[in-house]
Amino acid sequence: MIIKMGDKTPVSNWDEWLDGFLNYLRVERGLSNNSLEAYSRDISQFLSSIDGGKRHPSEVSQGDVLKYIMTLSRYKAPRSVARNLSAIKTF
Repeated sequence: MIIKMGDKTPVSNWDEWLDGFLNYLRVERGLSNNSLEAYSRDISQFLSSIDGGKRHPSEVSQGDVLKYIMTLSRYKAPRSVARNLSAIKTF
């Protein structure tokens, strides 16, 4: 899906966005099922951390990502934090 700048159309379901993203990773990048599951888990956890995924994508800020990564770094290994950040940036 493409987000147009300034588009404030309500997002009814982040799952649709995530499904499209995972399909892109599977078809265009040829990722394995294990990789797709990791991306899905990482992105889902991030979306849950930002108002339960109720915000429009254009309202997600760098501060949201930074806060989430700082929280993860308290209890996850650096490689896991880096993987999460990579998944979020790709999404």
